[in-house]
Amino acid sequence: GPWHRQVLGHIFRAAATGTHVTYILGNHDHVGTGKEIPHPETPDSLLHHRKLVGKAVKGVAIAEQVIYTNPRGDKIHFSHGHEAESTPDIWYHIGDVLIYAMQDLDRWMQNKFPSLREHSIAAVVKRAFKTIYLPLMHVFENMERRMEAENIHKKVFGHSHVAGIKHTKSGRLIMNDGCCTEHVQFWAQDKNGTNAVMTMHADYLKIQD
Repeated sequence: GPWHRQVLGHIFRAAATGTHVTYILGNHDHVGTGKEIPHPETPDSLLHHRKLVGKAVKGVAIAEQVIYTNPRGDKIHFSHGHEAESTPDIWYHIGDVLIYAMQDLDRWMQNKFPSLREHSIAAVVKRAFKTIYLPLMHVFENMERRMEAENIHKKVFGHSHVAGIKHTKSGRLIMNDGCCTEHVQFWAQDKNGTNAVMTMHADYLKIQD
């Protein structure tokens, strides 16, 4: 929608003026990962995509994961998060079909009732499902094991669409920057090391720390 395009405009402007920007590929980014997927018009044929990992598009670097050490010495691992679970691709496909159908319903609802423009049935259903699903797949435990093995202090990921900041038993931080199905959400850290998840609403900015 227009809010998402506005955010992309800000990101490309930042990259064009010298800020180092990296786009982290997720499980739906077939174009960037070089996957072959069924052609939407001729299902018997495949679409072949170029692998963009390690390259840049309009000044934005493309990667599957990034490890960054900030000036405070914190080692932060950024990834989409789907690598911490073992879901067969068929379930992703089924989920996509359902989400697209609910997003069509969202568009109808928001056009019919403008007062509901900040509400999304697709986002609510996805968050509810992921809240149940994450513990079953031991996602946080898998992430924590890798953090301890590689001495990573903080982990930032998306994928689950459930925003939040979790402290592990060993004192590390696992942060989910939320969902852009309903609102634009993102993770931020200030110069003092304070972490927060920002949610952009039409008339205000919500900060969760």
